Amino acid sequence: MELTVKYIIELVKALVWPFIALIVLFSLRKEITTLFKAVIDRATKISGAGMSVGLAANQVQAEKLAEPTSRDEKAKALRRLEMAKAIAPKFGYWMKNYNHPPGKTHYEELLDWLVMDRSARYVSGDYDTFNALAQVLSKMCYDTIPTPSKGQFMVKVVEADEREEYRRSISR
Repeated sequence: MELTVKYIIELVKALVWPFIALIVLFSLRKEITTLFKAVIDRATKISGAGMSVGLAANQVQAEKLAEPTSRDEKAKALRRLEMAKAIAPKFGYWMKNYNHPPGKTHYEELLDWLVMDRSARYVSGDYDTFNALAQVLSKMCYDTIPTPSKGQFMVKVVEADEREEYRRSISR
């Protein structure tokens, strides 16, 4: 009888740490998924067991083709990128410090942010700046790619304008 109890205790000891590890992994699944997506999006090749596999060759090629060609276009793209980098922390602050309805994706939160935090003023109704912002946020581990469409963006900008006009009418 005593040997059976010892075996049961040893079995429980052996099974407890994997069970706790599963609980931790399950509770952090969104963060882990976001981390893996960010790593995979930035990876250009995977090496192991004496083999190397290139990744994202089509994406890199597409980015090269999408690069602006004229000097003015490059300057505008650079200004948009700098503006997006300046705006991104405001979105990060909003995500961390405000209550959000559960179940929304970062993609949906980005659209809501335009309206709820009076943030449409940051992108000045410019879809290209908004698109650059979504790209910057994706590099900050927010799942905002693919970016919302121009139509979705414009609907939210109009909604933000209407909300702002309503706020002004109340304060008068």
